[in-house]
Amino acid sequence: MEFLDFYKNIYPSHITKLQNLDTSAIYELKSGVASGKMEVWTIFDGVELIYGEYHGETLYESQLYKRPDILYMTFCLEGDYEALLEGYERRILQKDSFCALNLNIELLDSRMPLGFNKSISFLIYLDIASKEITKILKNICLKTINEKFYENFLILPKDKVFMNIFHQMHTQKYLGIDYMRVKFLELLIYLASKPQSHAIKESDLMKEICAYIQNHCEENYPLSHLAQTFRISLSKLQKDFCKTYDSSIYQYIKHQKIQKAVSLLTQDNRKITEIATEVGYTNISKFCESFKKITGKTPLEYKKLHAQHLANKDFEDIQTR
Repeated sequence: MEFLDFYKNIYPSHITKLQNLDTSAIYELKSGVASGKMEVWTIFDGVELIYGEYHGETLYESQLYKRPDILYMTFCLEGDYEALLEGYERRILQKDSFCALNLNIELLDSRMPLGFNKSISFLIYLDIASKEITKILKNICLKTINEKFYENFLILPKDKVFMNIFHQMHTQKYLGIDYMRVKFLELLIYLASKPQSHAIKESDLMKEICAYIQNHCEENYPLSHLAQTFRISLSKLQKDFCKTYDSSIYQYIKHQKIQKAVSLLTQDNRKITEIATEVGYTNISKFCESFKKITGKTPLEYKKLHAQHLANKDFEDIQTR
C-alpha cells in the first residue's frame, strides 16, 4: 500500500498495522513526537482516504520529501495544525478549514499548537488516480485540479460546501465505501468549479506582528496598540492580516491565548483560574467559553483527557519493554 510507504518516510519505523477491516485498515502511530490512529480506505485506485486522530506537539518528525506526483487534501475537524514552508512562511489550519497542496512544496516543520488534531485527508497519486477518475467524470481532469495547488499551500476556511462534505463523511462513515466514493467525486466537482487562487505570501511585517502577539498573549490591548507599534493603519493591519492568514487578528489573539493555556494545562498542576489569569482572562467563565469553542472541550475535560492519554502511553511503553 502506497500509504504505508509514504507515512514511513515521515515516521520511520513508527507505523504499525493494528487491524484489517472489510474495506479499510487501522494503523497506529507511536513516535517520540506524536501518537495517534489512522483508518485508511482505498476508495479508488490511487486514492486513499485517511481518518486520523493525533496527539502531541509536532505532527511530523522529519521533513516531507517532495512528491510532485501526489496531491494531498485535508480537512480539520478538531484541533489545529501549523506548517512551516520553505522560505519560512507559515500556514495555519484551524477547525473547519480545508487545505490542498501538491507535495512539490517542501515542508520544513509542523506542529499542533493545541496538542491534538482530528482530520479527514486524501492522498491522491495522480498518475494512477487520473485514469480511474476520468472514466467516471468525463469533464473533470484531476491533473488540472492539481495545477491549482502546484505552487500553493492553499487553505480555505469555513467554506460551507467543504464543511458539508467532510462533516457528512465524519458522521455517516457507517454508510461505507460507496458513500465515500460519492463524497470524493463531489469534492472534485466542487474543486474543479472554483477559480484558481493563490496563498498570500507572508510578509516580514506579518511575521513580526505574529511573533509580538505570541510573546504578549497574557496582555490585553486594543488593536490600535498593535497598529501604532508597527506603524501601520488599523484598517490596513486588519485587512492584510486576514488576507494572509484567513483569520481576523482578533481571533488569532484569542487562539494564541488558548494555545498557551493548553501548554500550561499539560505542564503543571496549577489551578485553572491561575492559568486563565496568566493568559489575560479576568473572567473564568469567558475563559472556559473561549477554551471550549477552540478546543471542543472545557479546560477540566482537556486536562483529564491529557492525563489519560499520558497514562495509556506509559502503560503501552511498559508492555513493549
